[in-house]
Amino acid sequence: MSPQKPEKYQQTQKGISEVRHKFSKKLENWKIEWRIVMKILSLISLRKIWNAFLVYVSFYLSKWFKWSQPMGYPIAVIIEPTTA
Repeated sequence: MSPQKPEKYQQTQKGISEVRHKFSKKLENWKIEWRIVMKILSLISLRKIWNAFLVYVSFYLSKWFKWSQPMGYPIAVIIEPTTA
């Protein structure tokens, strides 16, 4: 016969299994979000990054030095809601 484990040990094991269950649920949600992130990253190009950089620099130059020479093209980000 194996010796009985203390009650504190059993409570700890129960707590660990609950944490594992919560973590695995969060991991499943993360996988879904990772797919969305990869889809968004696939739409980004070097040209778009460069344009965003120019718009950002242009904004701060005009703010700091009162120099209003726009660089880059306007940026539009549209997120369409879906009804599933």
